[in-house]
Amino acid sequence: MDFSKLPKIRDEDRESQFGYVHGVSGPVVTASNMAGAAMYELVRVGHSELVGEIIRLEGDMATVQVYEETSGVSVGDPVLRTGKPLSVELGPGIMGSIFDGIQRPLKDISDTTQSIYIPRGINVTALSKDIKWEFNPSKSIKV
Repeated sequence: MDFSKLPKIRDEDRESQFGYVHGVSGPVVTASNMAGAAMYELVRVGHSELVGEIIRLEGDMATVQVYEETSGVSVGDPVLRTGKPLSVELGPGIMGSIFDGIQRPLKDISDTTQSIYIPRGINVTALSKDIKWEFNPSKSIKV
């Protein structure tokens, strides 16, 4: 999934798309004001826009599994609904690449940050749109 194309908290002006952090316990965040959200919807949590997924809905409360380090996330921080499910991008570019658990390419992150650590909230494209791949479809290949 190309997280750079998802809505950003700073760019969103529709208040209906926002919930607010109600509590944090490790990688699990509870958010209020989430009426209208969907199960397994991708959300951006806090000012660092951490990637998370709604795993439980009850009334206007949502339980969110955050896939990044949640230190620094505080009660009252924004939670942006994206309206999209967590998904991956497929193509020949995944061959030979190493990704983290939410399909961010580790080499691209390392090249960008000059570090072996993955910074919180980093957005990198999963598959390069600049590289051309040779592809010849064949009827003999069965899936």
